[in-house]
Amino acid sequence: MINETRRSGQERREKPVDITPDNRNGSERREALNDSERIIESMKKIPVFKGLTNEQYKKILRICSKKMVPKDHLICRKGDNSDALFLLTKGQLKVMLQANMLLTYIKPLGLVGEIGVFTGSKRTATVLAYIDSTVIKINKTELFSLFKNDCELSNYILLNVIEDLANKLQEDNDLIEDLRNKKRTRIL
Repeated sequence: MINETRRSGQERREKPVDITPDNRNGSERREALNDSERIIESMKKIPVFKGLTNEQYKKILRICSKKMVPKDHLICRKGDNSDALFLLTKGQLKVMLQANMLLTYIKPLGLVGEIGVFTGSKRTATVLAYIDSTVIKINKTELFSLFKNDCELSNYILLNVIEDLANKLQEDNDLIEDLRNKKRTRIL
C-alpha cells in the first residue's frame, strides 16, 4: 500500500504549470500564431525586441507558445535553470526573492526570465501569477537556434538586452545612491 500524504494549499499552488517545451502542444503554438498581430504590436513596445522588422517578429512568434497561468501558480522558481523567458500579456505576476519577501509586481508587457536566458545563470527569483494571467513563452534553445539562422536578429536583440540591463543597473545605482543619501541625512 502506498502512503500518500495530503499536500497543503501552498504546495499545490507552487506546482509548476506545464510550460516546459516537452509539454507544449500544437494548440498553444497555434493560439499564439492566431493572435499574431496583437502579440507583435505588444513585442514592439518591449525594449528587448525593439527595432526588428515585421518578418523578424514573425520568426520569433513561430517559436512562441501562449499559456494561461492560474492565480498563485508558479512560472519559475529561484535557483532553477533558465530555459525560457516569458512575456506577460494579461494579468499580473509577483516576483519573490524568498517565500515571504516580495520584490516587485510585473504588469502586462513585462518580460520575465531574460537575464538568465541570455547570461546562462540560474533563476534569480521565484515568479508566480498574482492573478489569472496569460504569458507568451519563448524557449531558450529555440531562440538561440533562431539566432544562428538570423545574425541580424541576434545582433539587434543582444544589443537591446545589453542596453536594457545597463538601464536596470543605472536604476539600481540611483536607488543605492538615494539610500546612501538618506542614511547620511539621518546621521547628520
